[in-house]
Amino acid sequence: MPFKISLSNTGTESFLFKIRNVDKDILVTNGVLDSKESYDKIFDGFPEGAYVISYVVEEEEFPSDIKLKVKVELLP
Repeated sequence: MPFKISLSNTGTESFLFKIRNVDKDILVTNGVLDSKESYDKIFDGFPEGAYVISYVVEEEEFPSDIKLKVKVELLP
């Protein structure tokens, strides 16, 4: 069944994101989201298992405003 994953960076710091299957250690997708930027992708399905969406900030100073919004929609 197809579904859409939307990630939005509503904060002021950019960050690296990853979506991966933790059971099989498979990287599904990754990228960088700058401030006020979004990522949308439609998938036809994932292999069975548990998944995690993670983010990493690559700044030398302590980040002050990190906000990640995640939305998953089933498509007809």
